[in-house]
Amino acid sequence: MFGNSNDPKSPLYPVQELIKKVLADDFEGLDEFIHERARGLAAKLRTGKATDKEKAQLKEALTEAKQTGNKPNGTQVTLIYEAEGAKQRVVFVVVGRQDAEKKISEIHVRQVR
Repeated sequence: MFGNSNDPKSPLYPVQELIKKVLADDFEGLDEFIHERARGLAAKLRTGKATDKEKAQLKEALTEAKQTGNKPNGTQVTLIYEAEGAKQRVVFVVVGRQDAEKKISEIHVRQVR
């Protein structure tokens, strides 16, 4: 539905690339995958201002996580990642016009109910 995760025009691409870097404890160069007008945690990761606690929480939530949901809405797609039995899930909001490079605009680490 969203194309190849190796294609920068796919909403999966920036999310998969960011996940690889976070799991490798590499928080450099994330601005390549995060929109310049990002908010919250995404903005902090883009500018290098995320705290060690925020980075650790994101890494923990993404460890063994798989995509469990998606919600397309015009030029925006929400992708949900969660590990089996996890206490937290990660919600990514990806933006970009059709046939254009996609970027992450929001990242939320949320408690699983």
